[in-house]
Formats: sequence, structure tokens, C-alpha cells
Amino acid sequence: MSSANSFAGSIYGAVDEITEYFSLKQVNKTLAEENAMLRAKIIDSVMINDTVKVRVSDSIFKQRYEYITAKVISNTTKKQKNYITLNKGRKDGVTPNMAVISSSGIVGVVKNVSENFCSIVSFLNNEIEISAKIKKTGHAGTLQWSGKGSREAILRDISTYVKINKGDSIITSGYSSEFPEGILVGIISDFEINAGENFYTIDVELTSDFSNLSYVYIVRNLYKEEQETLESKLPNEN
Repeated sequence: MSSANSFAGSIYGAVDEITEYFSLKQVNKTLAEENAMLRAKIIDSVMINDTVKVRVSDSIFKQRYEYITAKVISNTTKKQKNYITLNKGRKDGVTPNMAVISSSGIVGVVKNVSENFCSIVSFLNNEIEISAKIKKTGHAGTLQWSGKGSREAILRDISTYVKINKGDSIITSGYSSEFPEGILVGIISDFEINAGENFYTIDVELTSDFSNLSYVYIVRNLYKEEQETLESKLPNEN
């Protein structure tokens, strides 16, 4: 009888662990959706509405970004051109060129979209570069994957008169219409000045762990079309 009880107990314990495992997957999904709603409410996701002609809900802010929660269903990290597939598509409001971020940093940009899925050009791809800045000084440059490890990037176009230190935080600049301003990208791990040049070559350790992506956020800029239409009217000088 004692042996039978012990065996039954072990079976029930295993069943409980399995049940808990699948429950955790649902909990993670729920938390990701809640985080998306919270991100849409923070100051970085809105822009100042200081017009006196229009007031929305008696607020000086109006929402600028929406966040769509998505699950990673395919991901590569060891190629020179890496891509990610997500389980959200056209029916969910996803369109090409939307930014994709995670809870820990940048992920990439939407490339192709089908009815239920989308493919992402991962930041671990030499086709993509983003505008990023040093958080403490506000000076912006161009950030691109180094082509080496999955946590290594290079920030360029920062003038040598700017005082920088190892450990300084790098964030998105907000200068593009895709990525919101202030998303943490990484920290400065090293830097150097090449002879005869006036700009740093800055090594950045990325905060996103691309080998462990599960849920991400697709960013929709509600004013992207208006911004890009306006910018397209500027003279193009090469």
C-alpha cells in the first residue's frame, strides 16, 4: 500500500509539473500583452499636443505609438543575414517597415507580411542600421551589427569632442519614423579614435539576447505616413 501511494504521488507530481509548464506559457503570453498596453501609455509613446484648438480627453498628450504583441516562431542568429518570423500578420494590422522591439531592447524591422505572419529583418543583419544616441549627452550616430557575436554592435558618427565612457547607455534617437525614442539598445563596451579621423568607433554590447527571444512587440507609428509624406517633399541633395 505504501509503495502504491508513493507511485501514485510521483505520477500526480509529474502531472502537476506538466500542467504548470503549460500554464506558464499562457502566463507569459498574458504578461507580454499587458506590457504592450503599458508601453502604449508611457510618455515615450505619446507626443505633446499643445494646440489650443483640439483637446483629446482633456489631456496634453496624444498617443503616437501602438504595440502589437507577437510570438517568435522562427529565428536565426548565426548567419550574416538573419531573419525572424512572427505569428502576427496583415489581419493584425502589421505592415512592412514597422519596428520590432523586445522587453530588453531592439529586435529588427518588418520586411514581408502575409495574412497571419510576418518576417523580420533581424538587427543581426548587415542590411539594417538604426539611429541611436548616447543617453547622457544626446549625441546621435548610426548603429549597426558588427557581424560578429550576437551581442556586438558598432556606433559611428559620434564626434571626438563628445566625452564618452565605458558603460554609457545607448538608446534609440527617435530620428527615424520606425523606432520610438528612448528604447535601450546597449552599453558602450569599448571605443577608439582612428588616426586622422574626427569620429569615434564605439563598440556597443547589445541588451537584447537574440538567442532567447520569445515574445516581442511590433511598433506602429500612428503618424508615420504623415511624417514621411512631409519629409519626402524636402529637396534631395546628394
